[in-house]
Formats: sequence, C-alpha cells, structure tokens
Amino acid sequence: GEKQDTLQWRRGQAGTRGGAELALLDAQHATFDLTAKDRQADLDALELRAPNDGVLLLTPSWSGDKPALGASMYAGTEFGSLPDTSAMEVQIDLPQIEAQGVATGNSVELHPLGRPDQRFTSRLSWVASAAKTLGRESPVKYLSVRAPVPAEVIARHGFVPGQRFTAKIVLAREADAIGVANVAIEQQDGKHWIKVREGRGFVRREIELGVRGSARSRVLKGLAAGEEVLLSAGGPAQPDDAQPGEATDQAKDKDKDAG
Repeated sequence: GEKQDTLQWRRGQAGTRGGAELALLDAQHATFDLTAKDRQADLDALELRAPNDGVLLLTPSWSGDKPALGASMYAGTEFGSLPDTSAMEVQIDLPQIEAQGVATGNSVELHPLGRPDQRFTSRLSWVASAAKTLGRESPVKYLSVRAPVPAEVIARHGFVPGQRFTAKIVLAREADAIGVANVAIEQQDGKHWIKVREGRGFVRREIELGVRGSARSRVLKGLAAGEEVLLSAGGPAQPDDAQPGEATDQAKDKDKDAG
C-alpha cells in the first residue's frame, strides 16, 4: 500500500512539473512570435509598394534641388511621388503682377508645349492663398493655380506626369463688353474714375468695374463704346485735335478674352 501511494505521489509531481514546463514553453513561444512580427513589420516598412503604375517624379526641395544619390534627408521628408495617370492636374505658376482677378472656376485653355493641336479646356480647381517665390535665384513671386485634366483627354493624347503645358486663363468672355486700360483708371474713396473727352477737354467720370485683368478692366457702367479716355497726362497726343501732352484711348467693344 505504501509503495502504491508513493508511486501516485510521484506521478502527481511529474504532472505538475510538466504542466509548468509547458506553460513556460507557451510563454516563450508567444514572446518569440511577437518578436518575429515586430521584425517583419520593420522589414515591411523598408519596402515601398507602388499603389499604381506610373512614372516616379522626384520632389524638389524648397531650394529647387531634387534628391540625389548619397544625399542626406530628414525623416518624413517627401522625396518622390507616383501620380495616378488616370487623374492628373496641371499646376500653373503666374507672376503675381499678372494674377489679378484669378479665381477658382475660371476657364483655362491648355495644350502641351509645342502641340497646339492637342488643345483642351478645363477650369481652375484650386488657387493658392498667397504668392511665393519659386527658388533662391529670383525674388519674383508667383501665384500657383491648378486645373484638372479630363480622363478622356489623358487617354486620347497619352499625357504623362512632368509634361510642360501652355495655359491661357480666361477671366471673362463677353460678346459686347467694354474695356479700358488700367493705366487710365483712378481710385479714390473706394470708387473708380476715368477722364472722358468732351469737346477739346476731358471731364472726370465715375465708373463701375467688372472683371479686372493685368492690363485692362471691364467697365459695367459709366462708359459707352466709342468714347475717348485719357490714359495719362504726359506723352504725345494721338488724335489731331487732342490737347498737347495728353494720350487717349478709345473705348471699344471687346469680343476677346479679358486678362
């Protein structure tokens, strides 16, 4: 009887030790499995997978320099992009002095540089909030705007990222609009004035302006087609009966684009 009790006790002890050892092995397995997953995640983070087919475009830095082999880069710095060719847009950089009146929704005519036969029309979808310089070489500020390229146009002409385009932004298009040179417009107390010929002299007249371009502005009220406007007080007079030292401009209907 005593031997049987001893044998059962030893069996119980062996089972207890075996369970403890199995629990230890399970804990070690879980630790190794977690370590393996962490290492695999680190390896996956080093691998870049393209979300779509396309051409890799290197992203220039603020100074305009593109990433090069051996160059140092800060963590999180974008060094390139892979645009989706099924949804592309054109970025247009306008000199600040020529960007007056440009707004989202303006029509824009585009074609690849040197290929006017591939002309198409779009509308501005984004306008930068402020103008900025494009590089350290020039202090000139530019206003950036963007216009989407229709998918059917991309497929038809085979456009690719990085192509250069010629753009013409249309501020307004009216069949019988009246325009006047900006140099002839005076501004005072929030109102706009021009000097219009009456007889051999000029009288000051208030006008209401519409769309304003870099060189000319549309006149909504205050000026009729055919009237002559004083451009400046200096320079030679254009008509034979103009007073000495006065340059004039004839208001006329415009069926071309303002801007």
